[in-house]
Amino acid sequence: PLDLGTTASTAAAGNHTHAAATASALGLVELATNAETQNGTDAERAVTPAGLAAVTLGLRQSWIDVKASRTWNTVYTNTTGRAIAVQVCAQDTVAGNLSIELFVNGLLLSRSYASASFLLPAFAIVPANGTYEVRRVDNDDTIVSWVELR
Repeated sequence: PLDLGTTASTAAAGNHTHAAATASALGLVELATNAETQNGTDAERAVTPAGLAAVTLGLRQSWIDVKASRTWNTVYTNTTGRAIAVQVCAQDTVAGNLSIELFVNGLLLSRSYASASFLLPAFAIVPANGTYEVRRVDNDDTIVSWVELR
């Protein structure tokens, strides 16, 4: 154990002369905040389990059916504070063609095209504060499922 002082007052006042911890030496270490962990550039602070969960896709997240609150050609923003996964499946309801496009931050990440009898999936990871949108080419295409890992 590290001795931070001989009395409670010297320990509370921060009167210590211990070196910082390194990969090979014992010492004091500062814990990274979730934001510092998400930034991923600090080599001096230690990551906590909560910080790790803030940057690990799938950790303490669940697949949620959001179909009832989603529609075509609408831009949504990921406000969860961490990356999410988006999976959408579509089908054409008449004997036409099916096309589905998934955009993240305005960039086309997935485009699929098929005949009416197929189900088409689109999948993407959306970063924290990123935007996402699913577009269709013709008006006969319907969303069969829309789930998000959040």
